[in-house]
Amino acid sequence: VQERRGPIAALIREARAAVGHWEYMDRDCVVPPLVLRGRRAGDRYQPVGAPGSKALADVLADAKVPVGERGRAAVLCDRDGPIWLIGQRLGERVKLTPATRTVLRVEVRESDDPAR
Repeated sequence: VQERRGPIAALIREARAAVGHWEYMDRDCVVPPLVLRGRRAGDRYQPVGAPGSKALADVLADAKVPVGERGRAAVLCDRDGPIWLIGQRLGERVKLTPATRTVLRVEVRESDDPAR
């Protein structure tokens, strides 16, 4: 699946904007357990379409995320490291391909519970 082409890609982009942060990934490429955490110094991953790995700090800077918001960035990691910088691009390692057999949909929402 490539988001840059076709009418389905436009629908996916619109749905993401409307409902929040969600992403589809190749389940067979995800190495459990999944952990949602804050960004850590030195975190790196390869965003979809990038020629190599990038520091998460550089991805946020390139996306023009305000400096004050970068410290609040959430990262979804599997056992092998970051796979999705929430609100930014998915990691190349878990993207959907023609060889994908099982799709995992991950959605991140804010909790209604103020204690969380």
